[in-house]
Amino acid sequence: MSLEKDLKELVSASVIPQETADVIQHYYKTKPAKTSNLVVILFAILGVFFIGSGINLIIASNWDELPILVKTIIGFMPLLIAQCLSLYAIILKSEQKAWTESTAVFQFIMVGVTISIVAQIYNLSGDFSQFILVWALLGLPLVYFLRSSMASFIYLFYIAWFAALAKFDRSGSLSHYYYWPLLLLVVPHYILLIKKNMESILTVFHHWLISASFALAVFISIDISEFSMLPIVSLLGLFYLIGQTSLFNEKSLFRNPYKLFGSIGTVIILFMGSYSEFWRQMGRIDYLTQYSFGYTSFWFTLVFTSSAIGLLFLQNRSKKWTEINPVSGIFLVVMFLLTFSHYLPETYIYFNVLLIILGVFSIRIGVKQKHLGIINYGLLILMVLLALRFIDVDLSFELRGLAFLIVGFGFLMTNYWVVKRRKSHVE
Repeated sequence: MSLEKDLKELVSASVIPQETADVIQHYYKTKPAKTSNLVVILFAILGVFFIGSGINLIIASNWDELPILVKTIIGFMPLLIAQCLSLYAIILKSEQKAWTESTAVFQFIMVGVTISIVAQIYNLSGDFSQFILVWALLGLPLVYFLRSSMASFIYLFYIAWFAALAKFDRSGSLSHYYYWPLLLLVVPHYILLIKKNMESILTVFHHWLISASFALAVFISIDISEFSMLPIVSLLGLFYLIGQTSLFNEKSLFRNPYKLFGSIGTVIILFMGSYSEFWRQMGRIDYLTQYSFGYTSFWFTLVFTSSAIGLLFLQNRSKKWTEINPVSGIFLVVMFLLTFSHYLPETYIYFNVLLIILGVFSIRIGVKQKHLGIINYGLLILMVLLALRFIDVDLSFELRGLAFLIVGFGFLMTNYWVVKRRKSHVE
């Protein structure tokens, strides 16, 4: 047991007396085992899923032989049972998260089951995107009445699904732009989660789902013909700056998907722009003369850029110039190059220079913070850039191999130096 080993080491080093070690060991041995609340919630939801599936299969096996009235009663029965369970959870089990989450998921599923059964009985027509939208809206109250994060997950997934269906199903009668007001309906729950328990794994999952679905909705809302690069770059810049706020800045990347998406997305676009072929394929768009109010991407770009600049100002207004992180504003440089790419010769060269700057500054920030992850991130950017350029350039294998050896040794020596500095500071 690692605790016993650590306690023996502390006693032998005279850090704590043997009596204290015995008390600590007795405390942990007699401490009751604590089951993870998340595990209980997940198993409860899994059980509810199988129960719901079993009910559907039993009903389906005898469906054709039943009269319409019986079918209708049966169709509403699962929903009625789910509502009774939800009422029970609200009144008597409101403090038990496993109860509220599992009953919310069960009722959300039963809403869809009831809609499907009634539509099938009475031959009600409608496209699939309408069905998903109605299902999501009817399930939304569960998010607030039962304070259910799992219901919120389902709702967020469904509205993103609806947006994709509405965009690509030309026969549908609904617009994918409905996604935006639908997203606003769940924002109060998201804010409440952040205020009440920022460290909860359910809150972290909300960060991931909201950022991913938001980015997906932006992407599908922009037609390929509508200068789609500018709103994407501005959104990535906004995401990165959200990840730099006090709420997220000290968190790990798993708990900070905004920073992760913003950083990696920007690097991917920089690598795409570092190829001359990319600009030939995309064409040199004259944004200054062709970009207008009529384009959806114009309004996305305006909103995202204004918000990002506002955040950039708030985060750096009290800092000295030497303390400002230049990586935070790199999206503005990318947007400038995209906007004036029609007038700039060999735009891909500027993107290569930006990648070098980004890699160097990442290494500098990592060294300053003694953070191996950031240092290796900067080194990785430089290494991948070097590898890609060496593939493009006609050099002998000996020279290429020598260059990779130098980069590899640089990787190892930098990591060794940082680890050594960490140890010297600890000592």
